[in-house]
Amino acid sequence: MTKVSLLSMLAMSFFLAADAQSWIGGDVTYSYQKDENEAEYNNKIKKFGFSPSYHRDINDKWALGLGVGFSFSKRDEKETEYYSFTMTEYEYDTKSQAYSITPYLRHYWISYERFRFFFQYQTFYEYQKDESEVTRHQRYQGYQGYQDPIVAPYSYNYDHTSLTSKRNRVGLAVIPGIEYRINERFAICSHIGHLQYNLTWKGDAKSHQFDIGLTSDISLGLLIRLGDI
Repeated sequence: MTKVSLLSMLAMSFFLAADAQSWIGGDVTYSYQKDENEAEYNNKIKKFGFSPSYHRDINDKWALGLGVGFSFSKRDEKETEYYSFTMTEYEYDTKSQAYSITPYLRHYWISYERFRFFFQYQTFYEYQKDESEVTRHQRYQGYQGYQDPIVAPYSYNYDHTSLTSKRNRVGLAVIPGIEYRINERFAICSHIGHLQYNLTWKGDAKSHQFDIGLTSDISLGLLIRLGDI
């Protein structure tokens, strides 16, 4: 809760100076993914995200902003492994919560009628907590004879494990985008792709990642201009 309160306080501080050069907006995302491979593998992922943002136009070319993000996901995964006389079935139930804060600087480099193309230069911090329930079912089979070598299961094992993990991530990113001004009050904004560097640490383990995305991550949001126009 401390991290959530800190994000809210930082976001609210920007609204104190809201005027006609200020914009609020945000994205709401929902995704559902299902993967199946006959009876051996089944994976379902549901994810919901909400990312409000605020930015202030410095001039016609530059804007300074802040975004916060909240996302929740649930993953149900089932996997079956077969050996000579053993069948093991794993069930994973994982719930994740993530919170982020993203200060950014936006550069509008091309304007054409109602369209404005921009690059967004940003840094970010993200905290994620995963809670997993892992269940393992194991079944053994035996011999009856040469004509009918395998019979019904004669031994059955079961165990259940609860796991909790926490992850922190910081990074830098350059994100291209398009803004369409509907009128003086409303605009539509879309981000397309990214060029990003991440540093992730989970306990004592750290990892570095450099990532380029083209069309894999496309967002669409609404911007509302504050103050009198």
